[in-house]
Amino acid sequence: MDNLAFNINRDSLLDATLTRMAEKSNKDSYIARLTQEQKHDHPLARLGMAFTKLRTIRSVENKRSKETGEPPQIVCKPEAVVGFTQKLINNCAWSAYALLGKLNQADDWDELSGNTGTDCYADACDEYGIDPTHPSGIEDILLADLMRVEMFYSKLKAKTSYLNNHDDLYLYHDKMPDPDREDEPNAPWITRATADTLAEALVIMEDIIAQSDENNEAGEMQEWANIAA
Repeated sequence: MDNLAFNINRDSLLDATLTRMAEKSNKDSYIARLTQEQKHDHPLARLGMAFTKLRTIRSVENKRSKETGEPPQIVCKPEAVVGFTQKLINNCAWSAYALLGKLNQADDWDELSGNTGTDCYADACDEYGIDPTHPSGIEDILLADLMRVEMFYSKLKAKTSYLNNHDDLYLYHDKMPDPDREDEPNAPWITRATADTLAEALVIMEDIIAQSDENNEAGEMQEWANIAA
């Protein structure tokens, strides 16, 4: 993966995003944690190693199951890394969204404090593992990450060519259960929206946030209404 080489510490959101994903409690966090446990400086090399590790775990567990008659202990299939790859760049877009908010706040604070000349972006950027940059530079960082992930995804697709299909990769891909088949236990997920630019991704994310706020408000209102039930 030498052609994916880059200054991993200061010009990419990938590593910080993987770390944030690893802090949650779901299948994606398991993959993210396994990725961050691998011994390599490059986050995408680590993700590839995690894929190989999952494949080895499955092989070992299947062998053990045949020998002992006990069910294999497989937390996550290696093929899950295929879908995880889109989720990774999705989460990088969310990192960019959060970072933009912090940079704009820092800008406002610096103006209120009389433009002290201190680099008001330093702390926010350091939190996301990049060198201080103006908000206008965030999209370039995100698009560069997408290019790196696309190269990784191409290699991963070759290693999982036995799958029926591979979804196209986007800067942001928002999916939802098929509303026409929502009663089915394994209803397929369909595309709600895609984005190829940060501006397009921001529109999708703002809509997701607004919908979440609306649902939360409706749920709390129902809680209060239930008092009189």
